[in-house]
Amino acid sequence: MRKRKKLLILIPLAVLSLALFVFPARQPEPEYKGRPLSYWLVEGNPILDDTYPNFQILEDYLSAFRSPVATEAIQAIGTNAIPYYLKWIRYEAPSWRKKLADKLQPQTALSFRIKSWVGINRSDLLAMASGLAIAQLGTNATAATPVLATLILNTNAPKTALRAMRALCYLGTNGLQPLISAIHDPQYSLRSVAVMCLSCTTGNEAPGTATIPVLIECLGDTSLNLQTGGAMGLGRNTSVPALAVPALTGCLSSTNANVRLYAAASLRHYGSQGILALPALTNALADSDFKVRALATNAIAQITSATLTNAPAK
Repeated sequence: MRKRKKLLILIPLAVLSLALFVFPARQPEPEYKGRPLSYWLVEGNPILDDTYPNFQILEDYLSAFRSPVATEAIQAIGTNAIPYYLKWIRYEAPSWRKKLADKLQPQTALSFRIKSWVGINRSDLLAMASGLAIAQLGTNATAATPVLATLILNTNAPKTALRAMRALCYLGTNGLQPLISAIHDPQYSLRSVAVMCLSCTTGNEAPGTATIPVLIECLGDTSLNLQTGGAMGLGRNTSVPALAVPALTGCLSSTNANVRLYAAASLRHYGSQGILALPALTNALADSDFKVRALATNAIAQITSATLTNAPAK
């Protein structure tokens, strides 16, 4: 009888010990002003507000509406939050949720709120906000680079890969290398996405010497998506005009109208440094595409104006 009682006591204890070993206690999130990290990542973002404008620009919306104190909290918690960001950034919503959200046609404030709940949940918010928070830490978050470099290679989790790409763009030259390697891999199915991320990196966020040559290489790729992405990126990062202006000028003779369009649009950002492109832009005034002609006109006006403004006084 005593042995049976002992067994009845020991068995639950053994099960409890095993559970504690297999499922260790969750580490509490870092806090700021008494609030956990996850609160600060989504605090101040009116995602469930009926006026939420567009699901496609969620990350920009999330960033724009983050309150100053939330930004302060992310900086104060600092690199202690990196393990949590790298965990939350991996969330991929089940496909049924997107399909259901696409079918819902919001007619009222209530139905719009239902669509918001179906389309976006807290895990989505934490995932997107985690990528933004890593970017906010900048080069202080370089410890996250190896994990992010692995995440971008998992093309079966495209949203995770995109968030990781965008974060890598803010981690300095070391952060850019995995992204550049992915762009150079012709078998990588998300190459055009990687180029678009690199295109959204400005000269202040990454050395132009690392990004400009890659974007110029994209202009000669067989993929039109890479060509247009490269042309767009050279308009956003104008830090090396000696390389970029001739490359963009050459694109004005492309057989693809979109490539010519983005090249003309990008050249206008070079101001007086784009003066060597004026003959080609003048030729583009007779382009068969109206949009190309319009953007060439705009580029000529801006380059000419900047050149006259910078002209030495007589």
